[in-house]
Order: sequence, then C-alpha cells, then structure tokens
Amino acid sequence: MIALLQTRNNSRPHNEGGYALLTVIFMVATMILLASTAALRIDTQGRRERETELAWRGEQYERSIGLYFRKFGKYPTKVEDLVKQTNGVRFLRQAYTEPMNKDDGSWRFIYVGPGGQLIGSLRRTSLLQALITTPMLPGGPGASSSNPFGTPSQTGQNNGQTPQPQPLEGAVIGGNIIGVASKVKQDSLRVYQGGDKYELWEFIWNPMQQVAIPGQGPIAPSGTTTAPGVPLPGGPPPEGTSPPTTPPANPQGRTPQ
Repeated sequence: MIALLQTRNNSRPHNEGGYALLTVIFMVATMILLASTAALRIDTQGRRERETELAWRGEQYERSIGLYFRKFGKYPTKVEDLVKQTNGVRFLRQAYTEPMNKDDGSWRFIYVGPGGQLIGSLRRTSLLQALITTPMLPGGPGASSSNPFGTPSQTGQNNGQTPQPQPLEGAVIGGNIIGVASKVKQDSLRVYQGGDKYELWEFIWNPMQQVAIPGQGPIAPSGTTTAPGVPLPGGPPPEGTSPPTTPPANPQGRTPQ
C-alpha cells in the first residue's frame, strides 16, 4: 500500500512537467504566428508606400517630358536633358530612381517614332491607341459614341491582325523619350490605369491627349515642329480637304429677305 502511494506521488511531477512543456510550446507558436502576421502587415504597408512613390515619380517624369517638349519643340533623348538647367530652367528636380526596382533603381524608357508609334511599351503600340484606351474628361475623345477614332473594342481588335506591343530589347541611343515604366515583373497591390503588374505601370506623355482636353489651347511651341503624328496648329489642312471658307460680308448693309 505504501509503495502504491509512493508511485502515484512520483507520477504527479511528470504530468505537471508535461503540461508546462505544452504550455510553453503553445505560447512560442502563438508568438511566432503573431510576429509573422505583423511582419506581413509591415511588408504590405511598405509596398503600398513604394507604389505611391512609384506613381508620383513616374508622373513627375511624364510631366517633365511635356514641359520639355513645350519649351523646345522636341523630346528629350536622355534623362540629363530633363535634369540639367537650360537657360535657368530645370524640368525635373532630380533623376528619380524606380522605388520598386531594388537591383539598380533603373527605369524602362519608352520611345516614340516619327509616325507616333511607341517603342518599348508593353501595353500600347501608338499614341493614338493610348489616346483611345485612356479615360478622358467629359466631352473629350472616348467620352461618347461619336468618337471619330472608334472605341477600344473596335480599334483594338481587327481579326487578330492588330499589332501587339513588343518589349524593347537593347539600348536605344538618341531615341525620343516619351515616357518611363517599371521593369519589375511582379503583381502590384493596386491597379494603376489598368496595369496590375509593375511592368505595366507606364507613364507616357501623350501630346494628342493634351490637345484633346477641352478648354486647353494648342501645346505646340512657336517653332515649326510638333509631336509625331500630331498636325501643327494653324498649319495647312490635310490632303484631300479644302480650306474653310468665310461667307462674304453683307454688301451695303442690305437686309436679307
């Protein structure tokens, strides 16, 4: 009887020790889970902040390209054209790096050809397509069914024969820079103008879109140059059309019958 009581008393410390070990394991697992959740939230918040910075910096490049074109009637061929002071004017405060590109912070440049075709864009092939597929202000192209360029569904598909955007391979020397984009091939948390991947976040200054905004005057400078694919304001009418005529003045103040 005494031996049995001693055996029961000896088993209690072992049971209590097992419960204590399980409690410690549970607490450690809970702490690890909470720490991983907090780290995920911090990482997500950091990505959101970098996405906001990416959009702001890209829009700064887009804006500076437009200012440069308005000033000189041509596009920049390198970032230094936007950063350096020319006649006391600087179009971009500094050469901003791409915040989502952790390797070297470089951008993907988008160029424009003589006919308005886009080189290096992953979403659009020309300025006209960018104008059609970009939301406009009320009254501009794309805002009603009377859009002379058609709708994206009409112009974006032509029996499978519409040219598709192709990535730019290699460096372009002396090309006309019209926009920048990210190089990162990763899904984004937010969608920027239809782009759900960072490489689809493209910041293109479109002169055709600027002309189409109601109430805004022509953007062409005082020289003889203009944007590729955009007619010079006040220039000759396109071929096959006659210039507008002004009705003759009422001679001798006669009252029409």
